[in-house]
Amino acid sequence: MTMKAYPYPTFAIDAAGHRVRVDATELEIEMPDGHVVRIELNATGAYSDQLILRAEPSIDRPQDWAIFVVRPGAANVIYVAVESGKSQKNS
Repeated sequence: MTMKAYPYPTFAIDAAGHRVRVDATELEIEMPDGHVVRIELNATGAYSDQLILRAEPSIDRPQDWAIFVVRPGAANVIYVAVESGKSQKNS
């Protein structure tokens, strides 16, 4: 099976509301606290019709792990935050 390089039409929206095409297989958003949220656009198999979101640790604290916190907003809105968890290492 041949996978499309850019499976979903993806756009960035500027402050004026204009759509700008972005040819990407993955988007990376750096949150104010340094956590990174990755949105994978090229899922395959059972997930081929879905977006995959991954929470990455803060750039400043790579030893920590990240968890999504999802809060409902409205029928078509969710709020997503990323929080840190401390890595538990045995001494």
